[in-house]
Amino acid sequence: MQWVLPLFTAGRLSVRIHVVMVLYVAFELVLSVSGARLGILHIGAALGALALNVIFREVCRALAAQSLGAEPLPLVLWPLGSLSSHEVPGPKLARMVVALGGTATGAALAVTLAGVLLLAGVKQDLIFFHLLDPGATAARIGSTGVLVLWWAYAVTVLVTLLNLIPIFPLDAGRAIEAAAGDRSIRRAGILLATRVGMIVSLVVFVAAMTASMERLMGLAVFAGMVCWFERRRAEFIAEPGLPAWRAVDSHRRRARDLDPLERLEADLDNLESLDLDLDPRASSLPKPQSPDPIPDDQGEAEVDAILAKISRSGMNSLTPEERAALDSARERKLRAERRNRDTPNNPPKH
Repeated sequence: MQWVLPLFTAGRLSVRIHVVMVLYVAFELVLSVSGARLGILHIGAALGALALNVIFREVCRALAAQSLGAEPLPLVLWPLGSLSSHEVPGPKLARMVVALGGTATGAALAVTLAGVLLLAGVKQDLIFFHLLDPGATAARIGSTGVLVLWWAYAVTVLVTLLNLIPIFPLDAGRAIEAAAGDRSIRRAGILLATRVGMIVSLVVFVAAMTASMERLMGLAVFAGMVCWFERRRAEFIAEPGLPAWRAVDSHRRRARDLDPLERLEADLDNLESLDLDLDPRASSLPKPQSPDPIPDDQGEAEVDAILAKISRSGMNSLTPEERAALDSARERKLRAERRNRDTPNNPPKH
């Protein structure tokens, strides 16, 4: 999912394009020249309208997210929108507004273009075209200017309607994520949205294969892959790895039942499951060397900053130095708890 190419940067907004978009445009152009599709004029107008539509709707969404407090993230464009997620630190309504912002933008743009076409003298049967065969309607248009304008309208309608399919990363899938996710942790929403998305992707793929709709089949395959990758990433954030002293404590609540912040806070502040009589094999494992001691205030501030970063971008966003800082904090808490347990009022167990 990281195969991207830079497109342009405007202020705090960086726009990139996914390699799937590049390949899709290239193959459509090749097939238009070979005669397997509509002519180069039709395909060129449709692809140009698609690129402008996707850029416009996703830039509007990104600006709306930033106005609600989201950090500026690179936009990664694909043929139906963006693969980037905006972390909006606000109530559920704000996240829903950002999730459906692209659909709202597309609907407003489609109504505007329809009005312009009607003012240009286009008949109503061109406005209410066959959604599964727009090329048949486009072939009836003789004027080049009207043709370009009509393709802009048709592409806007199709992109807006396709984003209503509940597959992540389409708008409806993002709305499911926003509705189910916690304001500080996306894991619950991502797991639900990707589960629904994989099921719907399979249904759409079978239906498109039956109807010989190649583009819709490609959409289902690619969206299903995105759902699978996002689900695996969310599962890894939930349980990136267990310390040895927690792995042997099988009678306690498993770490995968905790959200990432809860798990880390339990590791750092609530080490109630300590039992130092571990499996002898655990003692043979090499122990990481502890870094130089840091003052408590400085260490806690650093850990708080790392936890805040995890809540925004996930465990995978941490640098090796930040992971080492978390491990060091765990070790300090572990030694402090051990000293407390070994006091005369609380002798160690043997």
